Formats: sequence, C-alpha cells, structure tokens
Amino acid sequence: MKKQLTKIIDVNKDKCINCHACILACPVKYCNDGSGDHVNVNFDLCIGCGSCLVKCTHNARIYLDDFSYFLKALEKGEKVVAIVAPSVAANFPDKYLNLNGWFKSIGIEAVFDVSFGAELTVYSYLNYIKEKNPKLVIAQPCPAIVTYLEIYKPELLEYLVPVDSPMLHTMKMIKHFYPKYKNHKIAVISPCTAKKREFDETGYGDFNVAYKSLDEFLKTSNIDLNNYEPVDYDNPPAERAVLFSSPGGLMQTAERWVPEIRYKTRKIEGTHTIYNYLKQLPEVIELGTAPLLIDCLNCENGCNAGSLTLVKDKSIDEIEFYINKRNLEQQNLYLNSPETQDSDYKKVIENLIKKYWKENLYTRNYINLSENNYIKTPTEVELWTIYNKMKKYSQDDILNCTSCGYEKCESMATAIFNNLNRPENCHFYLHKEAILSHEEILKSQKRLRNILESTSEGFIQIDNNGNIIEANPTLKQMFGEDDIVGKSAFDFLDEKNKEIFIQQLNIRNHQDNGKYELEIKSKNGEKIYCLISATNIYDDDGKKTGSFGMISNITDLKKAEQTIQNSEKKFRTLFEYANFGIFLLRNELIIECNKKGLEMFGCSTEQMIGMTLLQFSPENQPDGSDSESKLKIQFDLTLANKQPTFYWVLSRKNKTEFDSEISLAKIVLSGETFIQVIIR
Repeated sequence: MKKQLTKIIDVNKDKCINCHACILACPVKYCNDGSGDHVNVNFDLCIGCGSCLVKCTHNARIYLDDFSYFLKALEKGEKVVAIVAPSVAANFPDKYLNLNGWFKSIGIEAVFDVSFGAELTVYSYLNYIKEKNPKLVIAQPCPAIVTYLEIYKPELLEYLVPVDSPMLHTMKMIKHFYPKYKNHKIAVISPCTAKKREFDETGYGDFNVAYKSLDEFLKTSNIDLNNYEPVDYDNPPAERAVLFSSPGGLMQTAERWVPEIRYKTRKIEGTHTIYNYLKQLPEVIELGTAPLLIDCLNCENGCNAGSLTLVKDKSIDEIEFYINKRNLEQQNLYLNSPETQDSDYKKVIENLIKKYWKENLYTRNYINLSENNYIKTPTEVELWTIYNKMKKYSQDDILNCTSCGYEKCESMATAIFNNLNRPENCHFYLHKEAILSHEEILKSQKRLRNILESTSEGFIQIDNNGNIIEANPTLKQMFGEDDIVGKSAFDFLDEKNKEIFIQQLNIRNHQDNGKYELEIKSKNGEKIYCLISATNIYDDDGKKTGSFGMISNITDLKKAEQTIQNSEKKFRTLFEYANFGIFLLRNELIIECNKKGLEMFGCSTEQMIGMTLLQFSPENQPDGSDSESKLKIQFDLTLANKQPTFYWVLSRKNKTEFDSEISLAKIVLSGETFIQVIIR
C-alpha cells in the first residue's frame, strides 16, 4: 500500500548549490529531485539513512528531530521518561551517567538503558530461531534498512525478523513492567535520523532527540555535565549488549548463549555495502548459500557514528574504545556481583532477562510499501531519447563518470525520464556545451563558473606550453595540493605520460577538441587514472592561446577493468586445457569449442563453428521428450542466472550416439553475454 512517510530530512534551498553530492551519497538515489535549482527530497522514497547529511558540505541538508517539542513538553510539566541508546558511551565518553543526572534535573522522571532492551532483543531473536527454525533471519535494529526493504525489496520482508528493535523492546518493557510510567511520554536519546519512522510505524516513542541537538543545547546554554552527579539507569544493568551499537554487536551478544552463531552470521554495514548486498540476497537465498543471521547496520561504523552523532569524524579506534571500556565494566559487574558467586553468571543474566521478557510481547509486523516506489524504467528507445537530450549519440558517449551522482549514465537518464533531473547536470553535456563558440562561453561564464566550482569533476586551463592557468577545487584535491596555478602540468606526470601529453598538445594544434586517458601522480605519490576531454581556447583574433579540459577520475574503473581482464585470462587457460568439452554459444550458435570438444564429436573447428547443440541431438531423448523443447527450457533457465545440469544423449559426426552430462552457465566476457556449455 502507498503511504505518506514522515519528513525527517529537509533542504535549505538557499544553501544548496546543486552539486549532487547528496545524490552520490544516497543509496536509493531517486528520493532526490535534482530537476530544479536545488536538490529536493521525496520523503515517501527516502529511507532516512542520513548519508546526505554527512556528505553535504554546504549545510543544505538538515535533520529534523523532536528536541524542541521535547523541551516544551517538560516546560509544560508533562510526564516524560527517557531511553538512551548504547552509542551514548561513545558520544558522551565518561559522561553518559552525568547526562542522566542532567536529565533528572530538568524533570525527566526515569532514564532507561536501551542496552538492556538489546539484551531482551537477543533473547527474542534466539527464541524465534529456536521456535521457528527459519532458513534466514535479517536483523532489524536499523530503521533505514527496514524502510529500504519495505519500499524497495518487499520480497525480503518474510526474512526480516518479526521481533522489535532494542528501542522498541525498551519502550514495551516500560509500558508492561513499569506501570508507574505506563502513560508517560518517551523521549528517545538517539543517534539516528530514521528512528522517527520506526516510532510512527509502531506507535511507540514520542520524541526522537538527537545527540547533536543535545550537544548544541548544552554548549549554547553553558551547561557542563561534570557539574551533575552520575546517575545510573532505572532498569537492570545490561551485560555485553552494550556492544549493540557497534558493527557485529548483535552477534557478539548472541555468542554468549550460542557460541557457534558466529559461523552462521554475516556481519555487514555501510551504505555502499549493505544495500548492494541486499539487492543480491534473493539470488543467494535461491542458491542456498545465505547465512542464518544477517547482522546488518546502515552506518559504516555502526550506530556509534550514526547520522545524528558527534563522532562521525573520529577514528573507529577512538569510537570503539569507549564502547569496549563500558563492555568490560558491565561484564565485570556481573562477574563480581554477589548473585554470581555461587552460580553461573550467564544463568544469572538469563534469569534477569526472563523477568522482563514475555511471549508475544515484543513482536513486530512490517508494511509492504512497494507502491511508494513509482519510479519507471525507460525502454531502450526511451533511454536513447533521453541520451540524445544529454548530447550522447553513441555508446562511446556513455562514460559512467559519476559526476552527476548516479554513478551510471543509465541511472541519470532514468532520473531525467522520471522528471527527477535534467540533462544540464550531466558532465558530458557540459563538455559539449563547453565546445561552443568562445563568445557563447563568455556569455555563460557566470553560470559555468558556478558549475565548475561545485562539480565533482576536475577542471583545468593551460597555455600552449602546458602551464596551468586555472584549476577548480576538485582538480586541486585530485592533485593533492592547493597551489598548482602557475606550475607546469608536466610536474605531475612520469616520463611515459609526458610523451602522451606532448602528443595531445600537438594534436590540439590541428583539431579543436579531443578525448584521451592520462595517468597523473598526486603530491603524495598516488597514481590517478584520468579521462580528459580537452578543448582549444582562442583569442579574439582566432589565435590558439591554450586549452581547457574536464578531468574525470577513472581509477576505480581501471581497477575493475584489470580484474575483468585477469578473469578472462583464467577462463581462456581453462578453455584450452580442460579434459572435458567446453563450448561457447552466442544466440545458441557455437562460436568457440576447445580441443576436447572437437574430439568428442569427431569434427574440425570449421565444421563445428556455426552449429547448434540441437544439431548434435536426436529428435527425441530416451525418456520420449522432445529434444528441441527440452533444450530450450535449459537455455532459458541459464539466461535467468540458473546453472542447470542434466543428462543428454548426443550424436557424433559418424551418427553414433553417446550419453553425456551437460552443465550450462551464463558468462559475461568483455561486457557480452554468452552461454558456456560443459559436456562430460
């Protein structure tokens, strides 16, 4: 069903320069609308991960929490309790209990530790696994991931554990086991933008209060937490579930009860990792290679460095130091308590957890929001219509340079097709615009200057001798130094690339523009592969004074190409020396066959090429089935990414028949799809 989702990220249009850094950071892309002068957010498609908040250096993206409503509720004398996320230990190091003291001082009646809710969560997970014996469980403490699955991958909702998050466990625990606070409003002291979505969907939680809002208020109000006495939480202490905010914290807590769970768990986090993983997960499930438990978080360093935290710029070691410190303190607390002197401390923890755990209390249902995803995929004809508007007229113009933020030209074109962007935001379009007449360039200089200053592509202007006259901030960052104007472009090239550059300078004397690759070396010695689109500059008398170029960093693309080349080399070695027949089919026609395959059928290479597998098969198989129909089914399965293996009767050139085992697989070589046939 289609549902209007809560607005949790806003845009200051006056600060937005339309640089598309937010789109590049966003894992779902099309919740951003870049069709105007600034990039807007479609809240019904946004998963609330907060990646754009981190990447926007212009403060144009704004998080929306409930801090002001929280303060007003206290001012009006409303009854409020607070629950605090485990990541507080990293964000208010050695002061998180002082923070509790301050909460009590401003009228909050009780403060609960979500870490204990995490203990309950792990117990619920293990109970669900034991009772239901699922083949796969996707953990759900991260609301951004939950929203992503609800909108974009609803087919995975059946594997999303039907159990509440640690925060929901904590809130339900309060309502059920602390009747004194049953009707109190709950303020959630949170590291996460997306948590508000979870509260709205479940009906629990009143105020999402960001660490950032708290910290800003304390600083502007000159409040020193050291002036407040440390106050412990009002619920029982957690043990190792204080690790829950760290990557793998769920797994480490579950190991206390089930040590072997580590070997059945996939720990994965980070926006540019987890969502690609989830896209591929249905195929993995079908293959039967999925883990039992997926311990997943949206943020690369876990909730400790979530979108509303104070430590995103700190090293992982510093962040985790305070989490691990608290972990050791909590474990020692249980190991040294009187209750554990005469019994197993794990049993003591389990008995305590059971006091606050009740069957069916902490269950969770999810909503299929796939109707929110209205994005339409253009046909091939529609795609090229958009490409033409982007001044792309052939496959050579599809550069996938990533400057638009979508990473692929096809994705950018899809955004334009859905009225979420415009051709003018394409780097290639800008290059085509740039080769207009010098007079037209001067007229549009102000507009172009703003684009060049904010684009994620490098811009350089040189004279006829290769001296740098002008460079934009992106290029300076690429070269690793700010002061490059006045230097020679040759200073950043080795001998081999100097020769290439000289050739290109000479070419510019005979043609106005060109495109070539060059390897530069940055100040720190790093090698960067660049795609350069160069255009001549002339003075008013028509004399060439130099050239300018748009420079794309294609280092990652080059590395990927090398990986593909290595894979193809390995394939060719196997192809030639295998002791079984290998055939390569394009559109069911045999285009290559190894030596063993030729021997198997008694054919020469000339006789084999252009034949089909059906031509070597009798009309019917021994079971009476029609060979042509049955073989087509196997090919269709292969093109659908299955890898069928089946027994088959084949006929040699001399008409003698033999039994065989055939395995089919779809492979891609140099970007083209083939069917690989192995016959044993």
